[in-house]
Parts: sequence; structure tokens; C-alpha cells
Amino acid sequence: FDLATGKPTRMPATSAIRTFAVEVRTDGIYVSPDEPPAEPEAAAVAASAAARQRERVASQQDRVGETLARLGGIELARIRANGNAIAVRIDSTRLDAVRAIEGVKSVRPARSLHPPQTGGGT
Repeated sequence: FDLATGKPTRMPATSAIRTFAVEVRTDGIYVSPDEPPAEPEAAAVAASAAARQRERVASQQDRVGETLARLGGIELARIRANGNAIAVRIDSTRLDAVRAIEGVKSVRPARSLHPPQTGGGT
């Protein structure tokens, strides 16, 4: 479905679905079912801005990831959809160098990191 208009973009969907006005704020995502959705042009502008932000995050993570690798870090995971983070295993003596990487805002231990489910069987 097209997220701006609710119109189906491919089979098997044949009917449009209702769309809602959505506002992303620093404290959460707000859906307004009683308000009409944004005009398709405004929604397209918002989608384009979101795509540019994703590209910026990916580019920044690529640069930081390369530096982490040069420091001997082993990348475990990247978070892009709900934040901007890279999980890395690195010798604790290198933490000051990690903190000094341009774009790094904080360094903290990962409490738990679970690998994604791959769906394989035994």
C-alpha cells in the first residue's frame, strides 16, 4: 500500500485502506484517527525527508564503522530504524579512542544483544 494515499501498489490488494494523520515527535509517535490524513504532496515531502535522514544515518554509521574496524572492533549490529547505534565488541583499552570518533555521542556497555532469529530448523 502507498503509505500516503492508502491505495494498493500491487496484488493481491485491490482496495484502498484508510490512512491517518501521523506526527513524529521527540517523545513519541502520534496518530490522529479523527483528523484527515496529510495531503499526498505533504506526505511525499515527509517521506522524502525521512529517506534523507535514513541515508544520513547510514552514511554516518558507515564512517564510524570503518573507524571502529581500524581500532580492532568487531561489529555486532546496527540500529537505524528506532535510533542510531552500532553494537561493537572491542578491547576496553580502546574505549577512549572510540569516544573520540567524530559523530560518537556516547559509549556504554550493551546489557544484552540477541542475534536475530533466522527461522532455521534442526
